[in-house]
Amino acid sequence: MAATLRIPEATARASLDHLARRNLLDIHISGDVRYRFRPGTHDLERQVHSFVEAYRRNSLRIEQLIEAQSLRPKA
Repeated sequence: MAATLRIPEATARASLDHLARRNLLDIHISGDVRYRFRPGTHDLERQVHSFVEAYRRNSLRIEQLIEAQSLRPKA
């Protein structure tokens, strides 16, 4: 993931761990840590697929919404 997105490995690992804590990824630890997309509930899987469809229809708008959310003060 780090190489594909051209980001530091630590950033990629932190992002994957964040998604795993939110029950979106399955983690398999052997010689390496492997992540696999596997939402923990059907509702969560449905939400992810809805998001992907919205992104495909209007990626610019979704990116604007994400950016706006990231700029909001944390409570």
